[in-house]
Amino acid sequence: MGPAAQFRYPQGGSPLPSCHSRGEPMPGYLRFHTIPASALLISLFACSTASTALAATHTPFLTLTSDGSAQYFARSVASGRDVNGDGYEDVLIGATLNGPGTTLLGEVLLYFGGPGMDSIPDLTIPSEPDYAAGNFGAYGTALVDVNGDGYADVVAGNIYGNSKGQVFVYFGGPAMDAIPDLVLSGTFTGELFGFAISSAGDLNGDGYEDLVVTSPNFIPLTDPEAEVQGRAYIYFGGPTVDATPDLILETPYPKVRQFSTHFGNAVAPAGDLNGDGMTDLVVGYAEVPDAGPCCFARAFIYYGGHSLDGSPDWAVRSSFSNGLNHSVSGAGDFNGDGYDDVALTGHVADSTGVISTRAYLYFGGPVTTANPTPNLILVGDPSGHQFGRTILGGRDLNGDGKPDLLIGDFGRAFVFYGGAGADSVPDDVVCALFERSDFGARMAVGDLNGDGVADAVVTATDYFGGSGHVYVFDVSSPLESRALPRHGTITLNSGSPPVCLRFEPVNGSYSNADVDPASLRLVSPGTGDVGEISAIPSKFPDEGDTDRNGIAELAACFTKADLSRLFSTIRGRRTVEVALEGRLVRGRRFRAPLSLAVAGGGGGKEPNLSLRPNPFNPTGTLSFETVNLGRVTVRLFDVRGRCVRRVWTSAFTDAGIHDVRIDGRDDRGSALASGVYFYRIESSDGVLGGRIVIAK
Repeated sequence: MGPAAQFRYPQGGSPLPSCHSRGEPMPGYLRFHTIPASALLISLFACSTASTALAATHTPFLTLTSDGSAQYFARSVASGRDVNGDGYEDVLIGATLNGPGTTLLGEVLLYFGGPGMDSIPDLTIPSEPDYAAGNFGAYGTALVDVNGDGYADVVAGNIYGNSKGQVFVYFGGPAMDAIPDLVLSGTFTGELFGFAISSAGDLNGDGYEDLVVTSPNFIPLTDPEAEVQGRAYIYFGGPTVDATPDLILETPYPKVRQFSTHFGNAVAPAGDLNGDGMTDLVVGYAEVPDAGPCCFARAFIYYGGHSLDGSPDWAVRSSFSNGLNHSVSGAGDFNGDGYDDVALTGHVADSTGVISTRAYLYFGGPVTTANPTPNLILVGDPSGHQFGRTILGGRDLNGDGKPDLLIGDFGRAFVFYGGAGADSVPDDVVCALFERSDFGARMAVGDLNGDGVADAVVTATDYFGGSGHVYVFDVSSPLESRALPRHGTITLNSGSPPVCLRFEPVNGSYSNADVDPASLRLVSPGTGDVGEISAIPSKFPDEGDTDRNGIAELAACFTKADLSRLFSTIRGRRTVEVALEGRLVRGRRFRAPLSLAVAGGGGGKEPNLSLRPNPFNPTGTLSFETVNLGRVTVRLFDVRGRCVRRVWTSAFTDAGIHDVRIDGRDDRGSALASGVYFYRIESSDGVLGGRIVIAK
């Protein structure tokens, strides 16, 4: 089999038809290999699931890679804090077996965020030469303001350092260096001190952020028959922070022979779960003996307060599992009830022994039970068993002001939107750019470009055999913009003048002064040789209010030559649903859907199209004609350009008249609201589109 070639539509041709579970139009991937005898093997490399129609649409706006010396780049990642005090959040990456010369000790690399962020590390911190074993930065890394000076500090561990495990703290600031300011050490050989490192929030309420470091392999040597139990060490932050733990959390329950409990395999600040104004802590606990043939994954909650005794206040557990508790996280106020929530993930085995994974969300409140039932169970791909490798919550990813959840899977990262109507269905997915790259194993969230919305930072640790990549994705929903209707038909030719489209913000979604003119583009997947074209460079001299609604507009102009490439497959006169897209200077996206009448250079008769009745009430029939055999897809979009229904798909459709019933419902079976919608017909003849009105 020859080398693989991958094409992502739109780049000529039509996208693979699919609809986001919440409505975004979704192109897919086509992958093929050349093989002997001129045969062609075609397979879909689409990021989809059995339960949803999610598919990949996101392209990273930044990719971080090794400089060539790394053997295991991106073994850990942390973000969401500002280390150098420039007002932008930064990202920290661990690269094990990666050091100067032949020492191969590992290092962590710090990248400062901002609008001009690049892929060159701003600070490289090598492992201390006395602590070999090549695991510096492999597991625990974090950004925490340990000394309380207002700058996040770099915290990185080496679980084999000095045989017990060590954690190194580098104080942040505009002039920070690579010399550790504080070194923390484990207690006993082999306890894996530094396996998980995290902020504990202000756990003791003294006004300073605290640090938690775990040792999941800790064995109490005072009991010669004891199994692995684990520990978590709490260090209270402040100007006088030192290397002595202020509180040690022991394995709470149960301590049973022949079971390794690994208390501390995951840890995270949980927010304020009980509403007392104090930050709480969640600690993961794997392989807990319980009813059944094996065990349950469990997590313990410790309420913050001025008097801490090290005893958990309540516990949560996943369903029956093989004992692996992948990840824990605070979820912010995910359901919008005024209390912060907590999430954990774990394996689930059915009666036949088939293992899959789930994420369990527990809503906070003033009263909690000892072992509460999860309020929400999240599922990515029911057929997989890697969902929940990492779970991160508490940050707004889509830009609606509510905290969301980012959950890693093998080759994917799922996004679940928070809010009063939050449910168990993923709202978005970010997919691996390459197969078998271990994409999604480790993740972080942080607003790296400073647009006010958190970005998804996802590692691909086994990219081409271990060199590793880190991808930064903007998964926010675009701000709403309105394109003014353009009257008349665009005739495709190479002559002048250019075609100009006017657009304005909706309900003050953004300011015209913040628009980056170089980012403007017209997007129309599947209608030509290219899927998008850029606007003619402009400094926006033409600002006015042509529709006299009191909102200033800007103009984006496109050459006829570029428009001819965008609409090269259009035959005759067609109405095409397109989008004018762009970014603000701080990176936030905006989008304005609109309809354009286009007269294609290919000629051909007018399409045979009809709607009956019109308007629909709420159902109706769309009739159209095709003249060539081939695939046909009919999709329905709302006025914001979101795909609400994949109405009909046929891989092999004969030429002739086709009647397609539209039942007035979306892909989830819910009734569509009254209003204007747009249909899009993609066939071997080209693309047709138009409007439908649903009136009830």
